[in-house]
Amino acid sequence: MVPSNIMLNHFPDSVRKDMLPELVDSQVSFEQLVHWQGEQARELTPLGYCGNPANYNTDEAWRVDQALASSMVDSIERYLSRRSKRQG
Repeated sequence: MVPSNIMLNHFPDSVRKDMLPELVDSQVSFEQLVHWQGEQARELTPLGYCGNPANYNTDEAWRVDQALASSMVDSIERYLSRRSKRQG
């Protein structure tokens, strides 16, 4: 599963935009998302979406997207730095 903002930002033709106003906030917490896989994913998000797509805001979604990407890059850099120090 992919959060609504990522789908709308990167795969807009795969989203049924006509349905967005009808979708209520999935109310899934970050703690729940950590374990979001397999059958539990179906229990947490039975309609197949995560987030609050009815309140989608393009500008905010891109800011979140960029922050997420930046966070991933930082995490990878820290990992590689620690790994390099251990091997060096």
